[in-house]
Amino acid sequence: PYVQVRKKKSNIILKVEEPEVVEEKKDSMLDYFFGKPGELDADLALLGTSRRRIAQYVSLAIGVSLVGNFLGLTEVLLSTPLLADFARNNKLDTYYSVQNFKRYIDDENHLECLYPSSWLGDTSVYLKRNAQGAEALLQKRAGPTPLAAFSSPNTRKLENLSIFRSDIPEVDSISSVLGDDPIVAAQRLLDSAIAPPSSGKSASLLTASQRVDGAFTFEYMLTLPSGGNTFHNIAVIIVPPRMSQLFTFTILCPEDSWSQREAIFRLVAESFRLIK
Repeated sequence: PYVQVRKKKSNIILKVEEPEVVEEKKDSMLDYFFGKPGELDADLALLGTSRRRIAQYVSLAIGVSLVGNFLGLTEVLLSTPLLADFARNNKLDTYYSVQNFKRYIDDENHLECLYPSSWLGDTSVYLKRNAQGAEALLQKRAGPTPLAAFSSPNTRKLENLSIFRSDIPEVDSISSVLGDDPIVAAQRLLDSAIAPPSSGKSASLLTASQRVDGAFTFEYMLTLPSGGNTFHNIAVIIVPPRMSQLFTFTILCPEDSWSQREAIFRLVAESFRLIK
């Protein structure tokens, strides 16, 4: 404060004036962390960057992490109920596990099926298929052609699935090849191809039926020679109409594991189908 002296006639008047107090404006939380408008951009410019560039780097890092399935994050996200159907409809399950399954797609033969995501593809089948494809340009090969095979690394490949293609005369439907009765057809295949008398194997048919899409499916027990392992298997046979090919899908499971694996194996067998 200061004193102002003023004379008025014979009287002296003293007036004390207080200095004006300016109330300090408090910064908001946003200003506290990022500075006042323009300050953040100025600071970033001194560092040779900008908010836009940082956003681009962050987006790139997130994109790379998702594509690379960093720490399994992508598979966790795609397996949520909200995204699982989206992932399947867009065939993302051919690259990432979606709810513990991946999908195999054969564009050449128009086939697809699911398989447990922990299973590994058999590279020898892939190499053999390519070799046969090259040789087929020179000569016609007899016998079924392996298309794909997957197996569990935790069971010494005792749990596995395989897909084969056989060349047949062109037919209108599967009944033209195997007959109208799935049970008779399945038993004939067991006796002649899967466990013929000379093989030492024994097989017993459990069930056989025809699916809505026309495929024959049958379930059977198979025991290997000399007291070997007993397997509980499901086979699916598809014959595309007006084509000269027969496709066989077989999934094998040791009998002592069937009760724990039945639901998974039935789902996988049901997923084998033709695609457009």
